[in-house]
Amino acid sequence: MKVRVPKLATVRARFAGRSFWVARFRDGKEIAEWQLDWSLLPRKGLIEVRLHCPNGQVAVLGNSQDLSDRAFQMKTATVSAALHGGKNSHRTDAHIIGMLTGTGGQCTLYSWEYGPRRLVGPLEDRWDMLAYGMIRNLSADHVGAKPD
Repeated sequence: MKVRVPKLATVRARFAGRSFWVARFRDGKEIAEWQLDWSLLPRKGLIEVRLHCPNGQVAVLGNSQDLSDRAFQMKTATVSAALHGGKNSHRTDAHIIGMLTGTGGQCTLYSWEYGPRRLVGPLEDRWDMLAYGMIRNLSADHVGAKPD
């Protein structure tokens, strides 16, 4: 029996305690985060990106329109460098999926926030100067998207 990727992603997110993205294509094919790095994800025919969260919620961007070169995902993190022989630490703060919606840099995004363990969005922002999370300046190359 073949388990569909979305169902597996929801179960995997719950058990792992972290979020995962899943991309769906016009031909029905689905690719999940654990199968392929985002930077290697084919863009042609991409129509939907979902963020499966540990609390069971699923954020969806797209669904019918072409998202080729308009979708992005990223994680934000905090790194602490220890002084005087202490222990360095790293934690993921948020996992973000986004979709370019306008020629002026507009985008819609969702974010799984690890601290409060909640899904926020949809949020309207600008991909080239994200106010969310004080991320600020991103380039189209950085997020792997190509604005019109």
